[in-house]
Amino acid sequence: MYERRLTKLKAASYMFLGNILTTVIGMIVGVFVASVPGFIPFLIVPFLLCIPAARRVKTISSSKWITRFSSSAIAGILTLNVLCKLHHVRHWTRGGR
Repeated sequence: MYERRLTKLKAASYMFLGNILTTVIGMIVGVFVASVPGFIPFLIVPFLLCIPAARRVKTISSSKWITRFSSSAIAGILTLNVLCKLHHVRHWTRGGR
């Protein structure tokens, strides 16, 4: 269950690289979703990005209810969460219109 221990320098390097990569991916997905009128096809990108995270959550989760869902279902829930947050941001940045 436990993973190998990283050195502090290697861990900090991974964190820095991860922050850069997720920022770039987030900007690309945000631009796709915000600028294209038919943004539904671009939800495939966040869905594909959520699949590895969903597999990891399912693997390490101690909750029995989450193991009933497939990794794709968990990734779909995470993607819908992204969609809801983007709708909330769009609503409030346009003055509630």
